[in-house]
Amino acid sequence: MRVVRTALPGWLGGLGLQANATLVSSRTPNAAVGGSVPLSNLSRTSANIIGIYDRGPLALRVAWNWRDRYLSGVTQVVGVGPQSAWENGRQFGIALALKV
Repeated sequence: MRVVRTALPGWLGGLGLQANATLVSSRTPNAAVGGSVPLSNLSRTSANIIGIYDRGPLALRVAWNWRDRYLSGVTQVVGVGPQSAWENGRQFGIALALKV
C-alpha cells in the first residue's frame, strides 16, 4: 500500500506513507536433521513501514523494517548432532535528498 497526499495544504502536500507485510511458508529437505527445515535466511513474516516527504527540492524517507526469526543455517557437530541457528532482525533507515 502506498499513499502520497499532494492535495494537503501548504508544506504538508508532499507527505506519504508506504506499508507492506509478507507471510511465507517454506520447507526443504535437510540431511543433517533427517527431515525438512524452513529455507535458510527466509523469515515466515516481515513488515515494512515507510514515511515519505517529497516536495520541491526536498525528499525525505524514513523506513522501519522488521522480520521474524529465520534459520541462518544447520550444521552437523560430531558427538553432538545437528545444530541450528535462528536469528531475527530490525532495521531503521533515513534517506535525505536535495534536488539542485
